[in-house]
Amino acid sequence: MPVPPATPAAHTPRQEELLDLALGLTREVGLAGLTVRKLAERAGFTEAALYRHFHNKQALLLAMVERVSEERLLAPLRAIAADRERTARQRLAAVVRHHVATILALEGLPVLILAEAAAAGDEALLARFRTIVGELRAIYGGLLVEAGAPPQPSVEALGVVLIGIGAATALQYRLGASRAVQREVRDELPAFVVARLLGPEPGTGRRPEAQPEPEPARVSPAQARKHELAPPSVPSRPAVRKRITGRRGG
Repeated sequence: MPVPPATPAAHTPRQEELLDLALGLTREVGLAGLTVRKLAERAGFTEAALYRHFHNKQALLLAMVERVSEERLLAPLRAIAADRERTARQRLAAVVRHHVATILALEGLPVLILAEAAAAGDEALLARFRTIVGELRAIYGGLLVEAGAPPQPSVEALGVVLIGIGAATALQYRLGASRAVQREVRDELPAFVVARLLGPEPGTGRRPEAQPEPEPARVSPAQARKHELAPPSVPSRPAVRKRITGRRGG
């Protein structure tokens, strides 16, 4: 049964400003270095004043996850999945690519927050992650069925593989994978994996081709389809001219 889109709690303008600062601070000092005191200093607040907006670090992390997951991941994925101008297989590869690109743009932050939530037994954060994964499974599963996935392995099992690409990307980023590998996983792996999982497109005998997808950006659901950008161009290799030397035999 499809999972209905989650509805994150609305934030006040001041909370939105604090979330922007928190995300920027996390990029600078890491998740372990993100504290209420440091965020208050960055915002020019006292700690007591900041607690009126987020009563502890866990509440702040939950708000960060809700905002990032909806604006940068799930809303664009829904728009891609609903784009009937592309085949289901093209949309499936595009969904994987956006998922990976978002993880890279966030520098693997979701996996760090998930690890902290699991270690602390934070049920509110864990419940939010379960909701995110549930919607990812619904998006991937719907596209797999539409694309004509084989009966075995099951759609659920194939969904685990596709979602796992994003999770593995986050781990590899935090462990220092090379930029070249990150680009390859983002730009080439999605179409490759979809082709291997589903085989040639029916009636064509061709593997589905990769489609350019946008870099992840903070967009509203209505704007998600307006921000598509071509992937970075790859310089063409210079032509190689063969030079033939020597004398002809008489």
